[in-house]
Amino acid sequence: MKTGWLLVSGSLKSEQFEALYRTLTEAAQKRNIRLHLKYNTGFSVGVRNGSVAGIEEIPDFVIFWDKDIALAEAFESMQIPVFNSAGAIAVCDDKFETLKALAGTDILMPQSFCVPFVYEGMDLLDFSFLDAVEAQLAYPFVIKCTRGSFGEQVHLVKDRQEAILVMHRYAGQPMLMQEYIPAEKPGGKDLRMYMVGKRCVAAMTRENPRDFRANIYLGGHGSIYQPNQLQIQLAQKIMHLLGLSFAGIDFLFGKNGELILCEVNSNAHFKELYDVTGVNAASAIIEYVDANT
Repeated sequence: MKTGWLLVSGSLKSEQFEALYRTLTEAAQKRNIRLHLKYNTGFSVGVRNGSVAGIEEIPDFVIFWDKDIALAEAFESMQIPVFNSAGAIAVCDDKFETLKALAGTDILMPQSFCVPFVYEGMDLLDFSFLDAVEAQLAYPFVIKCTRGSFGEQVHLVKDRQEAILVMHRYAGQPMLMQEYIPAEKPGGKDLRMYMVGKRCVAAMTRENPRDFRANIYLGGHGSIYQPNQLQIQLAQKIMHLLGLSFAGIDFLFGKNGELILCEVNSNAHFKELYDVTGVNAASAIIEYVDANT
């Protein structure tokens, strides 16, 4: 019998997260796999040699549902299979790194610019960079923190005054300014494709008539979507280029229905996906991990 770890954050404890952990654990039990819940706060990575203080046994694999990159890298250095890999988690955790990793390909993405770096605790004093950005991006455009989640820290600004207010608000955090891709109807709409390996296990559109952000967490509602083969191939390409085992890939719809990549979530929650589609992504994840260890 295989024994694996579900490595999660020791600082995120809520029923939403606990329910997700239970779903993965139950899916493992059905495949006769012991999946033990472990918190990243139970370990500490040694700087000198990458050893892991707190590790007493070696699991057959780790499902890494956290963003503690140093710990994921340490597990990998011990030859423990880690899903997703440290590199894949790192590139998806930062929206700038995601766009950079896919730049130069034929994958459509919103035109994006970085807000200049500001030291933590400091603020932007010079906004002359906006002159050049405004020549490329028309208002309204989107400003988002590169490490935000659940649609939070994402703002649609209608003019320079609003842009400056948002940048003051998040000063010290990395931010992107992005082209706004409007939905065909007022509000927001996107497509979430949940990929496991090369397989799209389920997909749904999300629409929010009251907010440009379509997230169900923010009041949107989901509908089952059947992606065509070209759309699945696009998601497969993104999975391959980013080195992902499983992920939720979010697309916006262009004027002609073409898919424009919004972001990639290496640890995407799947309860909402299940509520809309009836597909349990946890089962697919466990099957994939089992087949690849």
